[in-house]
Amino acid sequence: MNDDGARRYAIIAKKMVHYPGDNSAVLDYPHADPLRSAETAPVSIRANQGVLSSNGENAYFTGDVQVRRAAYGDSAEMALYH
Repeated sequence: MNDDGARRYAIIAKKMVHYPGDNSAVLDYPHADPLRSAETAPVSIRANQGVLSSNGENAYFTGDVQVRRAAYGDSAEMALYH
């Protein structure tokens, strides 16, 4: 969440398994998309697997990770694959 309480991004996954012991979650084929903002270029993330930390503050992506940032201002589109 932003300081004003608005959502910053959405994560969609084919499957999620929640672990109540540490309140983490494991995601199969997650796709993270930011909510559009006038101040920043949108960045999307896709991967084979992801893990969300207990407070949702951290997300870790593994396996065929693809990150794309749209072009904005004088900056060209950026794509990272790992």
